Amino acid sequence: MTGVTRGGGFRGGVVETDCSIPRVALEALHRVHLEEIERVKVLNAELSAWRAGYSNSHVAVDVALRALLIHMRAHFADEEARMRASAFPSYPLHRADHARALATAAAVEDVWLSERDHMPLWTYVDSILPAWTLQHIQEMDIVMAQYLVNHQQLRHSREALSVK
Repeated sequence: MTGVTRGGGFRGGVVETDCSIPRVALEALHRVHLEEIERVKVLNAELSAWRAGYSNSHVAVDVALRALLIHMRAHFADEEARMRASAFPSYPLHRADHARALATAAAVEDVWLSERDHMPLWTYVDSILPAWTLQHIQEMDIVMAQYLVNHQQLRHSREALSVK
């Protein structure tokens, strides 16, 4: 097993259940995490089929990888916008972690597209991305999401007081 959390975890690069990743305080962010995990599952399945010889075309892997990377970029951009809007104190650190993750993903994609070497992509999907995702959610997203909820509640309280 590459990582474990309360309620499950990743097994062979694939999330076992929807409750396998830690829940964050904002439901919208939790849903984005689940959507991303679904894209990882699709990529894992397509790459497994290609590796096993069930598919001699790399196109399905290319499409699944591209969909995952597009989703990751949108996911991170949304989180970063939320952090900036709320003046989240750890924004630079959180953003830097996103940048490192995207750089790793882009490097793996480049190797896959140029060399069609499945091992770096397999290692990324099976080990690197699951471990990073769990660590990032546990160490950064849980705190960030709670901060955003608290910030939103404080803003609503101030607005209510100013109306009276």
